[in-house]
Amino acid sequence: MSANSTTSKFASQTESTAMSEALSTASQNSETASTALSTAMSETLSALSNNGGGNNGNGGNTGNGGNNGNGGSTLPNGNGEDGYLTLNNAIATIVQRHVETVIYDKPNGKITNRELAEGTDWKAFQQYTDANGLVWYNLGGNQWIKSTGVILDAKPFTYKELSKVGVVKPGTSAPVYSLPGVKGQLNGQVLKAGTAWHISASVYTNDGTLWYRVGTNQWVKAEFINLRGEQGFRDVATIKYAKGYGIAVWTDANESAATGKKLEAGSSWQVFGKTVGKNGHTFYNIGGKQWIDGTYVILRSSHSTTVVPKSQTTIKYVPGYGIKTWQSPTSKVSGETLLDGQTYSVWATEVVNNNVWYQVGDNQWIQGKFTTGLR
Repeated sequence: MSANSTTSKFASQTESTAMSEALSTASQNSETASTALSTAMSETLSALSNNGGGNNGNGGNTGNGGNNGNGGSTLPNGNGEDGYLTLNNAIATIVQRHVETVIYDKPNGKITNRELAEGTDWKAFQQYTDANGLVWYNLGGNQWIKSTGVILDAKPFTYKELSKVGVVKPGTSAPVYSLPGVKGQLNGQVLKAGTAWHISASVYTNDGTLWYRVGTNQWVKAEFINLRGEQGFRDVATIKYAKGYGIAVWTDANESAATGKKLEAGSSWQVFGKTVGKNGHTFYNIGGKQWIDGTYVILRSSHSTTVVPKSQTTIKYVPGYGIKTWQSPTSKVSGETLLDGQTYSVWATEVVNNNVWYQVGDNQWIQGKFTTGLR
């Protein structure tokens, strides 16, 4: 998600255009809370106010923490009395997960028809603490948001949505905070060394610290985390699963969503990459946004399979009894039973952990130690 993006369920085309132009101007001229950013945000919020955002006049926001236009809104002095405090060059960044930040016409007032998207930055002019201790931020005129999931010390335009796996570095542990930056409180949870976690977002704070989000209201400092990325990898994967069934194909290695496609047991697929999923399993990429769990595959490169020409073997077991066939030398799924004394054609041999296996049919492998050998 771009830090310049916004969500407005009912905003008109005029409002959207004004917002885009204002944020674009700010992004091009500054990566910090500069004058360009403050002006852009002020103009954006004024444009919203002119079209029903709570100001009925010209919304002339001078950027000094009070709306001096004739839109019918006058903010308190902001000297700390009555819970109000003026903010100087403050940028409010929305960091809460999957929850839109709604705009109120005043603290504990009525909800307007606008919402601010996760990851967006907004100029904040005043702070108010209500009787219940809840902090509110004023974004200009009659536009207030709760401070829940909002921080004032993020570097503008550094918030990013991610979908990666992070592993806690060896010899360390990662304390978990409720929020990144100075507002963050330790929640008592500590991530142990070597454990893997899904990283869904990152943000830099003004002190230069990079933070990763590992859950709702759960943030850790990046200094304790190694990110795992996708590696280029070429091989052939054969699906090892129950006969007649298949495994799911996922859009990413974190199993965020299934594609609806199933790969049948015994089928083989080209592999183009690999990575580690949030469940700790290796996932293989079979093209585009198609990932499969390595738990259910056999890689061609992991075993030495030799095709043998016109060979046969005879089952050598207990008279009247037989041995099981298996879908592959490493499969836990068995098939039919081959009786002692019966002879079968052998298609290929494979050595796994110093044990010889014979392939006697499609997805049918037997252990060589229960036969007379090849002839």
